[in-house]
Amino acid sequence: MIRRLRGGKAKIEDLPIFDKDGEILTNSKERLDRWKDYFNGLLNVPSNVDPLTIQQIIPATIDPNEQRRQDKAPSLKEVQCAIKQMKNG
Repeated sequence: MIRRLRGGKAKIEDLPIFDKDGEILTNSKERLDRWKDYFNGLLNVPSNVDPLTIQQIIPATIDPNEQRRQDKAPSLKEVQCAIKQMKNG
């Protein structure tokens, strides 16, 4: 559905994925492992913030009604609007 809304024709499977040495990966398992390694390295980095500083942060309080509103899944219309804004972007 996202691809249809985005208007793209390319299949994700057709896009080249390279290993760390620059070789093209063709095996599905190798491609998935490469994505796993990529995001693991991207997202799991040591923090530069002192843990004591983090512990001193007081969480903001939010109105329960606002919390419920934010927790709801986006509607199809909201998703379509966001994708349209990305296209015009």
